[in-house]
Amino acid sequence: MEIFLLAITRPKTTPWLSFILYLSIFVPNMILLFNTREFPGQTDVPLLLPTVFSSLAIIVIMCMPLRDPRLPVDDISPVFGKPTQDRRTPEDNLTILQFMTVIWMSPLIALGKKRQLHGEDVWDLGYEFKHKRLHENFRELRGSVIKRLLVANAIDLILVSLLEALSLFASMAYVRKVLRTY
Repeated sequence: MEIFLLAITRPKTTPWLSFILYLSIFVPNMILLFNTREFPGQTDVPLLLPTVFSSLAIIVIMCMPLRDPRLPVDDISPVFGKPTQDRRTPEDNLTILQFMTVIWMSPLIALGKKRQLHGEDVWDLGYEFKHKRLHENFRELRGSVIKRLLVANAIDLILVSLLEALSLFASMAYVRKVLRTY
């Protein structure tokens, strides 16, 4: 049902709730599959179908832009563009996949391999990370300092937690596979 809703509404940016929904379907099913026999059989089809469909949905969502593509991109450096202080970081115009793989940093890393980096070699900060904007947003938040910090950094905390959980899951699957061979 969710897939049809996404196909009809065709969101312009990453639908975070759908991403979390499909991830919450995919991860438990993968855990169940890894805890079954060596190779899934015909009896595992009910477990395989949601896993396959949720993984496809996750891949599609990960290729969607994080930022509304209708917004101007004139001052944003392209993903594989030359780093310069005259343009904002490509981080302002990425997909989840590009963000997770940090592939947008490759021009800066390549330049850093050749020579020492200087201020003019590094992109300007992204819109969301400008000091004035961060300061104003933080001042508008109400509550204790800890609550304000958690609210202000919620997206980063969620992304880092999800990436760490994925890393932990991948390493556990590898260890389990290695242990089965012994």
